Amino acid sequence: MTGSCGPCRRAYYDANPEARDRLNYLQRKAKAIREYNVPEDQVEYVLSVERCQVCGAEGDMHIDHDHETGAYRGVLCANCNKALGLVNDNIETLQGLVAYLAYFKGERI
Repeated sequence: MTGSCGPCRRAYYDANPEARDRLNYLQRKAKAIREYNVPEDQVEYVLSVERCQVCGAEGDMHIDHDHETGAYRGVLCANCNKALGLVNDNIETLQGLVAYLAYFKGERI
C-alpha cells in the first residue's frame, strides 16, 4: 500500500491484519539491520528469539548492541538490557555487583 493518506492507510491495515503484521515484521527486520547491525543472514533468527540469552525470561525481547562499536551482541529481555545500560556495559562494575550479592548471601565466588 503506497501513495495513500494516513487515515486511508490506517483503515487499510485495520481491515487487513495480515498485511499490518507483515509490514511490522519488515520494519523490525530493516531496523535490526540498520540500527543494530544484525547480519542479514541472522535477522530471521534474531527476530524469532523468545527467551533472554542471559536469564532465560520470556516476553518482550530487545536486540542488544555495543554502543561504542555498534556491533550486534544478542537478544535480551528488557531487564537484562536495562541492567547493562545502567552499568554502561562495565564488566568490573558487574563483577563488583556479583561479589556484593555473593557476600551478603554468604557465598564464595
